[in-house]
Amino acid sequence: MGKNKNVVTTEIPSDSDSVDGLQDSDNEEDVVNSRSLLDENISTVNNNDDEEESMDAEDIDDSNQSDIWKSVSRPRSDFMFSKSFGPNIPDTAKSPLDIFSCLFSSDLLDHIVHQTNLFFLSHMHVNDNSKEPEKGDPNYDKLYKVRPLLDELSRTFKESFNLGKHQSVDVSLIKFKGRSIMKQYMSAKPIKRGYKCWTRADESGYVCQFQIYTGKADNTEKQLGTRVVKDLTRELVDGNHHVYFDNFFTGVEHLSSLKEDKINACGTVRQNRSGLPTNINDKKSKKKMDIGEYEFMTAKTGPTWIKWMDKKPVYFLFNFHDASEVTTINHYNKDMGYLDYADRLISVYKIDRKSKKWWFRIFWHFLDLTISNAYILYREKHIKPTLNLKKFRLNLVEQMVGHKIPTAKGRKRKYDHSEDFRYQKPQVSLEKRRNQAAHMPVSIQSAKRCVYCSIRKDQRRIKWKCMTCDVPLCLLQDRNCFQNHHT
Repeated sequence: MGKNKNVVTTEIPSDSDSVDGLQDSDNEEDVVNSRSLLDENISTVNNNDDEEESMDAEDIDDSNQSDIWKSVSRPRSDFMFSKSFGPNIPDTAKSPLDIFSCLFSSDLLDHIVHQTNLFFLSHMHVNDNSKEPEKGDPNYDKLYKVRPLLDELSRTFKESFNLGKHQSVDVSLIKFKGRSIMKQYMSAKPIKRGYKCWTRADESGYVCQFQIYTGKADNTEKQLGTRVVKDLTRELVDGNHHVYFDNFFTGVEHLSSLKEDKINACGTVRQNRSGLPTNINDKKSKKKMDIGEYEFMTAKTGPTWIKWMDKKPVYFLFNFHDASEVTTINHYNKDMGYLDYADRLISVYKIDRKSKKWWFRIFWHFLDLTISNAYILYREKHIKPTLNLKKFRLNLVEQMVGHKIPTAKGRKRKYDHSEDFRYQKPQVSLEKRRNQAAHMPVSIQSAKRCVYCSIRKDQRRIKWKCMTCDVPLCLLQDRNCFQNHHT
C-alpha cells in the first residue's frame, strides 16, 4: 500500500465525527449537545435512516478487490477550465433593486399578487389552492403551495450566473418546528428541525441550484446521495468543473460515473462503503500512523483512495488528484465551505417570522436566499458605491417601498444633545437622497447636528431638516447643505 511520511498539517473532521444523525420527526429523542466544529469551512454530513442510505454497505463479493486496487499514484487528470464565469446579468442593472429583479422577476411578483387577490387579500398565496391535486393523484406534489416560486427561482438563479470552476454540494436546513411530513430531525446540526434542502454553491457563495427533500418515497431509495449529486450536476457535464461533497454522497461507482461526464469530484468517504480496498481493515493497515501521514491506493476504474491520519483516520475518494502530491486535503478544506458561507450571509439579517403555515418558512428562506444571491452579483460586478450586506438590504427596501411617508402619530421623545457623541450620524442612501420625491425643508424646535457638514471637532447645529430624508441639514445663505446633500 502506497505510503508517504510527509506531514500535512491541516485539520478536518474524521468520518465518524462528521456524520449527523437523521430521524423522522415523530421519533425525536432528546437533543445531544452538538460538538464544536474543527473547521468552520467544513460542513457536517447528513446520515439518513438505513433505508435512505446514499450507498449502503451492501454485502457484495469483495474477493477480487485486491486485483482492482493497486498501491500506485496517477498523474492529475483534470483539464484546463476555460469557461467565463461570474454574473450574467444586463449591464444596465446597477442598483440593488435592478439586480434583485433579475432573480425575483416581476412576473413572479405579479403571480404572487394575483394568487393573493383570489383569496380576498386575507392571506398571501403563491399557488391556487382550489386546483391542488389530491393525495394519490399522479400529479400530487407536496410542495404545490410554493412550486411556482421554486421553479422560477431555479430558472433565474441559473440564468443570472456563469458557473466557476469550483462547486460544492451539501445540505442546508430550513428551520421549522411545526407539523409537517417533510420535516427532518438532525441532532448534530445547529438547526436541528426543519426542511432539508440539497444545494450546490459556487466558490463565490452564490447558490446555483437547489432541491428540497420531501421525505421517503413509496419505493425505498437506496442511492439517494448519488441521485442528488447527479441531479445537481447535470449543468456541469463536459465542463471540467471540480465538485466537492461529504461522505454521504461519496462512492466508488459514483465517482467513476462523474469522471465519464468530465466532472472532477472529491469527497470524504465512509470506511464501510462497498467497493473500497478490502485490506484497509486488516491488522497491517491498522499499524500506528502519525498525524499528517497518509497512504493511498488507486483503482483500475479511476478513483483514488487515501487514508489520512488526523486525531482519527479520515478517508478520501477522488477522481482527478495525484495522490502523491496530497493537495486533496487542502483543496477539500478550502472548497467544501461554499454553502456554509452562503448560509452565513442568510443568517445575519434573516427574516425570522413564525407561522403555523408550513410553507411560509420556505418562502421566507428563499426570499432571503434571493437577496443574498443578489448581493453576491452586486459585489462580483464591482458596482459603485461599494455596499456591505446590511446597506444593500436597506437600499433594496428603500427602492422597493419608496420614500418614507411622514406621520404625526406616536410620542416623540425629547432630544438629548449628550447623545451626539454616543451615536453615529444617521445614514441616508444615495438612492433615497437623489430620487424624485419632494424633498422639502421643515423647521424643527431644537437644533440638531447637520449630517452633511458637522463633525465632532466642529459641531454645526441647525433647526432645519429634510422632510423625506428625516435628517437635519444646514439651510443658510453661506452654507446650503440641503442642496449639497441632494445633488
